[in-house]
Amino acid sequence: AQLPPRITVDSASGHGWIRLMPAILNGSGIMGYKAMNVTPRVGGRYMVALYDLPSGALLAHLDADWLTQRRTAATAALGTDALAPQQVRQVGLLGSGEQARGLLAALAVVRAFQRAKVYSPTPANRERFAAELSAELGRPVEPVASPEAAVADCEVVGVALRPTTEPALRREWLAPGAHVAAISAVRPEHRELDVAIWQQATVLAVDDRQHVFESGDGRAALAAGVVPDRAVELWELLAGRHPGRTSTTDLTVFKSV
Repeated sequence: AQLPPRITVDSASGHGWIRLMPAILNGSGIMGYKAMNVTPRVGGRYMVALYDLPSGALLAHLDADWLTQRRTAATAALGTDALAPQQVRQVGLLGSGEQARGLLAALAVVRAFQRAKVYSPTPANRERFAAELSAELGRPVEPVASPEAAVADCEVVGVALRPTTEPALRREWLAPGAHVAAISAVRPEHRELDVAIWQQATVLAVDDRQHVFESGDGRAALAAGVVPDRAVELWELLAGRHPGRTSTTDLTVFKSV
């Protein structure tokens, strides 16, 4: 596989940004790219183009909104499966949008948790999310009125909300031995985890070390003295290059961008 760094271009006129992510999977005979753009007050769009490697022929243009939601959630679930406690009683979730929906469904595949709690700032959104995901997953999902209540006494915590410039999750809210799956803040101006989580994590796992430390969270962690070499990439966990969790009291994190 050939996977060069992604390219992100911010509009000088202030009208959002565009990102391109090319890849070649030589053994499959396929190459292609994903393109996404985000426009303020409008939202994001995602597209994938695939080409036949031997002939160069265009094989497909795909609307990649669903694909992005599921791929991001699946990657976070892989990180959770590698790091979270085996016995999970409840999951705490910050966020009630499509990405949060995908994340909770993916977490349900890798851990047979008994219940979940969800917080988002809009009561109607979290109540609708709880009702729909309770029915979809066949286990209770409870809407709660604060992020602290959502993550209290949870073995696994997911962060999948609309990011701002302030952290959404605080270290002091987390139970001993918790695992955090954070997938929201990918831009340099955005935050989701406070610096203490980065500093105190026993295992800090990432999907891509370079790009994670270009995010707002990563930049804040660097400024606080967190060394990038502390971060282990997901493939290293899955390949057995890193032992992952070694104690029931470990704080483990998977940060995705």
